[in-house]
Amino acid sequence: MNFEYETEKQRRIAQFAAELKPMHYRTVQVVNDCCFAIINERTVDDSSTSALTANTQAEKKAVVTIGDTLDDLFVDDNDSSFEMEGWDDDGWREENSDRFVQIIFLEHHFEMDLPRTTLWPNEAKTILRNRSNFFFLGSRAQTNNHSGTTRSTDIHRATIRDFNPLRKAYVHGDFHSVADDIAYIFFTLWRFPIDSTLYLTTFGGGNNWDNGKPLN
Repeated sequence: MNFEYETEKQRRIAQFAAELKPMHYRTVQVVNDCCFAIINERTVDDSSTSALTANTQAEKKAVVTIGDTLDDLFVDDNDSSFEMEGWDDDGWREENSDRFVQIIFLEHHFEMDLPRTTLWPNEAKTILRNRSNFFFLGSRAQTNNHSGTTRSTDIHRATIRDFNPLRKAYVHGDFHSVADDIAYIFFTLWRFPIDSTLYLTTFGGGNNWDNGKPLN
């Protein structure tokens, strides 16, 4: 059973990587602007709306755990090593909201973006503890705009205030790393069954390439 699960997990990782591979070309050759990919637990009604600016809602979806031993991965909410400003702020996931990850493709790199609306605090702590190079956007004094230059604007301040996304940057071409992180978040952290159907939406520069494409 464990062998079958690991084999299927590797297939899903390869699937995510293959679906994201065209996004670099689209970003730098097709639209010459930032592009987005959203992998959601359900179809997104408006594929042109960034998950950074819209919190889509869904009915609560029951998922199947893959073993009680996964509980050992989670960080205790009372863990003092994570005592920092912002953990008690509003804006964390509500019970009926979507589970999704968003990937932002820029000219020189790309980033995974996890708004707090899709996370609970203990899940954010778990990602920071168990996965490398994640950080909260609000923890960085300077942020990069979508053209690659440094700025600090009202838009970024509003994004930090409303979503303060958990973020990780990747070099172009490293699709296996981001796919591995996506698989960890959906199948290990959020405990979706490994054969769950997820939905891909990709867009940028007025183009919509995938609108709720099923991935299973």
